[in-house]
Amino acid sequence: MSGAIYKVGKKWRADWYDNNGKRTRKRFKTKGEAEEYLDRIKQKIRNNAYVAPEKVWLFGALADSWMINRIEQSRTPGAGYRPSSLSQWQSHIAHMKVCFDDAKVNAIDAKAIERAISVWRLPKEHGGRGLSQRTVSKVLTTMSRIFKFGIRNRCGNETDPTKLIERVKETSGEQTETGEALYSGLHEVTEKEVLTPQEVKQVVLAARPGLYRTVIQTLIYIGARISELLALRWSDVDLDRAVIQIRRSISTARVKGETNPEKHRWF
Repeated sequence: MSGAIYKVGKKWRADWYDNNGKRTRKRFKTKGEAEEYLDRIKQKIRNNAYVAPEKVWLFGALADSWMINRIEQSRTPGAGYRPSSLSQWQSHIAHMKVCFDDAKVNAIDAKAIERAISVWRLPKEHGGRGLSQRTVSKVLTTMSRIFKFGIRNRCGNETDPTKLIERVKETSGEQTETGEALYSGLHEVTEKEVLTPQEVKQVVLAARPGLYRTVIQTLIYIGARISELLALRWSDVDLDRAVIQIRRSISTARVKGETNPEKHRWF
């Protein structure tokens, strides 16, 4: 790698050739800025971490590549990720692309992400995405995974700018004088919210005999989710030992772009 610093008019230019003989030039306001930048370029080239400007990925393409990679890992039943997770990530990427689809991955910084958050949080009737703070936090988590994927695959970004974003707490943590949480939809389950044995019996007897009553009774007695119960096979049930093993669940989530969603149904 060879390079030089020289003045062009009132500005300074960093001029270098990479290991492939590709020439690149960039202007700076001061000589010091040009020298500092060229030193970083030299270090990247020595470490085989340099990505030519024209080869830096657009964020939309990087996000799509990351998503395709997740889907490919999930094609084998029982492997990879749940359809619900894949579908949720696709939704997150759709929100990201509103602001960053055609942006170079190395041009997205914390300030740009903060501006995007404002768009995501803005109500739909005002031109935003209408996302809750919790959903924004999930979008940022997915975005962080995409940036890390780009770093590993040398797509042009060197850092994960989402790490510089201060996450806003969903609740303030304030309490009443008696210790009850304020401004929170989550709470400790009380006895009044749990069915008593008598109420459980009434629910079971109220269900139609056969399939429905069997499903309800099984859910109550083993504490499984409905998605887990519907995925049971006879090999999971040991009647002699009175044991049911939960090994998989069923999902009806649809993954965009999949022509055969059945491949992603069993987990």
